[in-house]
Amino acid sequence: MAIDNKAIVAIPSHRRAETLESCALAFLDRVGFPRSRVFVFVSDGTDRAAYQHITGINLVYDRDIGSLREKFNFIRRYFEIDQRIFLMEDDVVSIVEKTGENKSVEVTRFQAFLDEGFSLMESARARIWGVSPHSNAFYMTNDNSLNLKFIVAHAFGMLADREERRDITLDGKSDYERTILYYLADGKTPRLNRFGVKAIDSYKGKGGLQAEFGSAERREREEKSVRYLITRYSLLCYENKTKKSIMPEIKLRQVKSPHSHVVQQQQKLERSLGY
Repeated sequence: MAIDNKAIVAIPSHRRAETLESCALAFLDRVGFPRSRVFVFVSDGTDRAAYQHITGINLVYDRDIGSLREKFNFIRRYFEIDQRIFLMEDDVVSIVEKTGENKSVEVTRFQAFLDEGFSLMESARARIWGVSPHSNAFYMTNDNSLNLKFIVAHAFGMLADREERRDITLDGKSDYERTILYYLADGKTPRLNRFGVKAIDSYKGKGGLQAEFGSAERREREEKSVRYLITRYSLLCYENKTKKSIMPEIKLRQVKSPHSHVVQQQQKLERSLGY
């Protein structure tokens, strides 16, 4: 499709047609975002049939994008280069804005929110932007940031491209990998920190990754992803052993060195590891 200046919303989904309708689409309907600019990506015939009844959306079917990782990489390449894409997961319930120390409200001016995020990203000469990875106003701040901060997979903006260096390779902890890859490429991961995202618990919701493998296998994949990330990108992240979670977690480091120095050190580390 031809590029335009307004963002489209892309939603990867798997075995969650009801969740899509009751969560992400319900939110987009409430804030007045047209379904004609919503693209839902599915990857098998069962889902294709299950989602066809949903009116107004653009249903994109490709049998070769089975995993969530493959869907994310496919979406970046599906649109014309530099198309603004706001990617949401199907279980997003709301995007909220901090209005007080412990208070947040659902965003109503959604197009203004998108414009602000993409403007921040483009002024920073980056290709991705995000929001706070939670909806609790107590943990949100009123500032915008450009330094290395986590871009949660639930909701983030990006520009379409076909660069292999931005391809994620993991099914577990893919949003941490994406954050790191974009930081290494751009030197910035812009975030609107007064906005946050509310979604169904990633480890408990039906469908999605849970439909692909059981909890034991998922834990094994998550552990493998954590080991990979804290080894290959030890300069930028480490295992988070203090966070209470049913899955292993990681945390990004505070980076104080110039970006060029970080890239040089990362390249040196990867050579020593054989990458």
